[in-house]
Amino acid sequence: MTNRALRGVIFDLDGTLVLSDLDFDKIRAEIGISERTPILEYLEKQSPKMQAKGMRILEKYERRGAESATLSDGASEILLFLRQHKLKSAIVTRNSLESVQIVMSNLGFTVDAVVTRSDAAPKPSPEPLILACKKMGLQTKDVVFVGDFVFDRDAGANAGIETYIISNKNAPSHPDEVSSLHDIIALLQRRQEIP
Repeated sequence: MTNRALRGVIFDLDGTLVLSDLDFDKIRAEIGISERTPILEYLEKQSPKMQAKGMRILEKYERRGAESATLSDGASEILLFLRQHKLKSAIVTRNSLESVQIVMSNLGFTVDAVVTRSDAAPKPSPEPLILACKKMGLQTKDVVFVGDFVFDRDAGANAGIETYIISNKNAPSHPDEVSSLHDIIALLQRRQEIP
């Protein structure tokens, strides 16, 4: 970790900034995908008809998850902290834009940039993170990325962005893991020398 001051934070959505009841095993089962197969990558290789059917099923579940989503532990605090200290924020997600808009509208928050699967190749590609930086007018060295899944860890590494993984009630077991978004606030305070 460097001591360089940061100018923004990029967040994954589900499992990081918000908690939703997305059941990926149930989604895969309804589409007809074997267990643990990434949904978007599977659909990309299917016929246009199968892609359309699969995306309808995925979007149905994403919409439901977005409508019932709640803010993660520390989300309100970190979003307020970023606004108060004029640090930029972005969401990079494998979800649809509609689901992000529902979440932000229902939970009453905004960010400076949103990148969804329709804007760039999905994580673990570095493309959406690099695009989020561009939309915020920042460079990859100016931000940290916070996620909760291996695709987030890989995307951050692929983009050359300092990345932290929320362990979500599990004890952190990897050097880049943190317990909650409160840990990211503490990191920003140390890096910005903010009281």
